[in-house]
Amino acid sequence: EYSKQFQKWTNALRDALTSRYGFDSAKLILLSENSAPRSTADEVRRTFNSLKSDLQPDNVLFIFFLGHGSFDGKESKFNLVGPDLNAAEYNNMIAALPTHRIVVVNMSSASGEFAKTLSAKGRVVITATRNGQETNATHFPGFFIDALNATDADTDQDGHTSVLEAFIYANRLTAEFYTRAGRLATEHALLEDNGDGVGHERVEA
Repeated sequence: EYSKQFQKWTNALRDALTSRYGFDSAKLILLSENSAPRSTADEVRRTFNSLKSDLQPDNVLFIFFLGHGSFDGKESKFNLVGPDLNAAEYNNMIAALPTHRIVVVNMSSASGEFAKTLSAKGRVVITATRNGQETNATHFPGFFIDALNATDADTDQDGHTSVLEAFIYANRLTAEFYTRAGRLATEHALLEDNGDGVGHERVEA
């Protein structure tokens, strides 16, 4: 069930990036559970190694995590096929890249710890949860992808939806989802964009 949902979101995200925002499909790298290249730790490392030579200092790199995450009280990880990589390992790989203009959107459960670990000047880090204890499956990914396609997410009406606007829109719809369902919210998304390691739930565009 989750695998099908993650694939649906992945397809929708890829379509939004290429069709609405004009991303070059040849520059999109997708690591997935069921098809090559698979989302294994070794493949992740190979991908980041290739980015060292592919990226220029003035490029902007977007990294999206769609799937399950975990937190054992010390380390936050994103679940891969086989052994997982923790947030510190991702931080080391990202720090080695020639560009510091990087947007990381970790939409997995228990992703909140990534906001602290990946924080750095020039980076924007979005997480679906505010800490590692929020371990339930997240609904934030679907609403974030909806934001990329929704005209009303563009609050300043400048013709495109910024990362900040998408975050605010998705955060609002996520909260409304739990309210309508009469359920206690089990996820609270964060945005960290100034390098201080402190993510915020409520931000203004």
